[in-house]
Order: sequence, then structure tokens, then C-alpha cells
Amino acid sequence: MFAALAFRIHRFQQSRLAYVLSFLLITLQRSPVITYLAKFQQMLGKPIVQVARVGVPLVAYIGGTHAVTGATGVIPAGGSANPAEAVVGESFVWVFRATGNDVHATSYSVNGLPAGMEKSQQILNGGVSSFAGVPEEVGTFAVEIIAWRRENQRGTRTPAYELTLNVVPGDPPTIAAQPEGGVFDLGADVRLGVTAEGHGLHYRWHRDDEKISSTVKAWIDENTARRVLVPTEDLGRSWRSDLEFDDSAWLSGSGGIGYERSTDDILAPFIGIDVESEAFNKRTSTMVRIPFELSEDDLDRLNDLKLRVQYDDGFIAFLNGSSVASVNAPSSLFLSWNSKATDSHGDAAAVEFVEIDLSEHVDSLKIGPNLLAIQALNESANSSGYLLNVELLGGRNVDSPVLELTDLTEADTGGYTVEVSNSSGSLVSETAKIAISGSGASGYIAWMERHWPDAPNIEATAEAQDPDADGLINLFEYYYDSNPLKADSSAAPTAVMKRIGKGKQVVVRFPSGVATDYAPIYEISNDLQADTWQVLENGIDGVEIESSDLKSIIRLPVNETSRYIRLRLQLSQ
Repeated sequence: MFAALAFRIHRFQQSRLAYVLSFLLITLQRSPVITYLAKFQQMLGKPIVQVARVGVPLVAYIGGTHAVTGATGVIPAGGSANPAEAVVGESFVWVFRATGNDVHATSYSVNGLPAGMEKSQQILNGGVSSFAGVPEEVGTFAVEIIAWRRENQRGTRTPAYELTLNVVPGDPPTIAAQPEGGVFDLGADVRLGVTAEGHGLHYRWHRDDEKISSTVKAWIDENTARRVLVPTEDLGRSWRSDLEFDDSAWLSGSGGIGYERSTDDILAPFIGIDVESEAFNKRTSTMVRIPFELSEDDLDRLNDLKLRVQYDDGFIAFLNGSSVASVNAPSSLFLSWNSKATDSHGDAAAVEFVEIDLSEHVDSLKIGPNLLAIQALNESANSSGYLLNVELLGGRNVDSPVLELTDLTEADTGGYTVEVSNSSGSLVSETAKIAISGSGASGYIAWMERHWPDAPNIEATAEAQDPDADGLINLFEYYYDSNPLKADSSAAPTAVMKRIGKGKQVVVRFPSGVATDYAPIYEISNDLQADTWQVLENGIDGVEIESSDLKSIIRLPVNETSRYIRLRLQLSQ
């Protein structure tokens, strides 16, 4: 009977029926029944090996995508070599595959990569995969690659392949565009930026040669209290936005949320709140609420917000009710209370923190109580592991190509430089001078900063100096609101004297408005060289003086015999 069945399968092996029957026979071969069939063959003295021969090609076809058995190891592919050389700051790709007969690795583990590089999650035909990125550090790295029979780096494995990766320095940085300063109004928003070229660049800003400190810190870490619930019914949406939502019956604690059933114990060290009894073989979603407080200082010039997550297998995060990040999760429009992850995330990868930039969501934060709510997702309820752990970091990051000075204050005035560095060297930018006009700085200082935004030295800007050699010292240039660095005779005042009735009148005209913090003092003498100058004052010996921003009118009695009048400036009290 079995011989006849084998013959028919062989005759119709090109048909769909042949494949189905072959599969059934292969299933028989893998069951205890095959022992009985073997004995039956011995009793009859007739071979039934044809059954096995028909089924063999299907073993590879049906089971090959899960098999790594028979592999001799991992080898380079696509022209990759061992040892390999990469350059800091330059893109690098290394391709590999498992070897052996009919071998198709389902997952790979790659350990020992330098910062800036990571393993690809994609496995192409023939088990080809890679790791890639932009290395950030110099050194020799021992990289270990293992092919696994099953997903998430489980099941049968190949021997470890050892790759020597040498990462060498690249070129030092160069600055293509320098930061530019200027004079700005009090309360203005100023962006100082530098354009630099090179690999693996790092930036450090200074004001008046002192490092500007970053204020980025962890608002939420593994020790922050959190509330956790594996739901058995729809909770609605208020749990993820309402600070007053009643979560008093939820589990409480700190650290990661999840469970570990595998003997590998990869996830277990990170789990602080165990939900195995509530989730395993029951649910794929877990709700997490983490309240936190922010002060006005926390939000001052906030430009950096990051969520760091350990996850197996997915999640969607809400900040004060707004969806801000998700991985392996359905769209928030289709998210339900019992949703599951849309893809898996292996244990080895799950314990590595993934950093997600949330800087575009800083407006979701507020002074006082805030809420980070997360729906953690597992790919299946009977998964052997489950993990969610988060950190939220925020503050002002100044180690970037752009330094933002929002709501400018007097404390922000000074000379700004940025040091640009990489593993091959560093250089410092030119100084960008920031000054404040208006109520931030006044009088001679504001005028000086307007004309000397990058003041070379104190001597050049002193009141008694005349840098443009036009005969007007800086003090007079300021008084006349003229440019001290551009010679201009029209900036000087003019004086005209004429007789008016029985007296004399001197009219002094200024080219523009005068400085209000200096008061004009007129003095008179009959000898230009002698130290006999006397102050002219209203009402003294019939003298009348009338001054405005544009001119002064001095009226003298007709019997005045003195011939010289001079203008002296005195700081107003």
C-alpha cells in the first residue's frame, strides 16, 4: 500500500496534490508513527524509502526559513573583508551571511560595534545582512557576529564569527562660516550659529572664555515612581492626559515594566514591576502613567527634549495627552486598549536604550505637574519576554552648532566663541560680540557698543580718543551722535554770533540730537590761552541760555567785552 502511494506521489509530484501529500508524509516521518512504519517495512521486507525521497525537497522548502542547522558559520559578503578599516565620521557598511547547505538565518546578533554603528534589522535572500553607520570613536574593535535559527536570536546558533574593525581618525574640522554678533534689543531672540565641516563634530560654546553650561537633565529616570495597569477593558483616553485620573488601584513602583520567562534572563535585570500574572497568555497591552514636575527654570530656554526607551516589542507615548513617539505600534487613530505590537524587537536589542528626539514637542510641556503616559505593546500574549523602561531628558543644550539666546538679558552680553572638535583636532571660532541697546544699556556704553560691536580694546573706545582723526574725540562724537570711526567734519557743531538789539546772541547748532546724559556747560573768557574761563549761567549779569537737542541760544548783554565762549560737557547726575 505504501509503495503504491509513493508511486502516485512521484507521478504527480508537479501537482499541488503531490506537495500536500508529501508534506503530510514528512509530518509522519517526524512523528512517533515513523517507528511503527519502519518495523512494518522490516516485516514486509519491502522498502518504503520512496516516501522519504519524495518529501526531502520539501523539507528545505517548508522549513528552510527557520533552519540554521548545518551552517559552518558566518562569512563576509558583498566585497567586505576582515580585517576592515573605517574612518571616524564617514559612512561605513560591512556585509555578511551565514554559510552551509540550505541555510537561511532568521536573526543575527552583532556585538562589539563602535558608537555610531548598528546592525541592520533586514535579512535578504540567502541570509545576507549587514551592520552600518558612521563610527564616532577611534580604536580597534573585536566584532562578534552570530547567526540564529529563530527570530529574536533564539534557537540553534552558528559559531561566532570574529571581525577586527579598525576605526582610524579622519581630517580635523574646519569652519566655513563664523558666528556673528551685533547689538540687539532687550528681550530679543538671538541665534548664534557656526557652519563647520568635518567628521564626528562636537561643539562647546563659551562666553567671555568661560564654558556655557548645559542644563539638560533627567526629568524621569528608572527611580521615578510610576503607575501600571494591564487592562481588562477599555479605559478610554483620559488615563493618558488627565493628571487627576484615578490610578490608585494600579500597580506602583519604579524601574522597567514587564516579565521574563526565558532562561536567558536578558530582560530580568531591568524589570522593577513584574506583570507576568496579569499579562502572560492574557493581554498584549500595558498602560503606564508617570507624573513629573517642572519649574520655570526647567523650561527656561528649553531646546532639547529626548525620550530614551528600552522596549520589547513596541510602545506609543503621550506627553500631556499628545502623541509624541511610537515604535512598532498601530497609528493612534487605530490604537485600542488591547492592541499588540506590529513587529518584534529581540531581547538583546530591547535592553539597549533607543533615544528619540522630542524637541518639536517642547510646547506640550508646562510649569507644574506634567504627565508622560505610555501604552506598552507585546507582539503576542504568550511571548517569553516583555519590557518597557523609559527616561525623559530635557533642558538647554548648548553643545550644538546653534546657540539660542531667547529673551535676551543684560547677563547675555559679552563675547561668544565656539570650540569645534573631533577625534583629529579642534579649533575655536572668531568672537561674536553681543550687546544690548535700549534699556539694556544706555548712554556712552550703548553708543560705544553700537559702533564697536567687536571692541578691539579699552584704549580705542576711551572718551578722549579720536580714532578717525577728525578733530572730535569720542566723547564729542557721542554727544553729537556721530560715527567715531568715520571722519566727518559735518558732525561738528557750528556757532554764529550776531547783534540782537542792545545785546549779542550766539547760536550753537548741532548736526543731530545730543546725548541726554551729558549736560552742556558754556564758559566765557577774554583770553583764549589763560585759565580764566568762567561759567555762563542764566540770570547772571543778564545772560540768558536756551538749549535743546539741536541748538543752544546764548544771549549776552551789550556791554560784554569778553571774546570767547566754549562748550564743556559734564556727566549729568
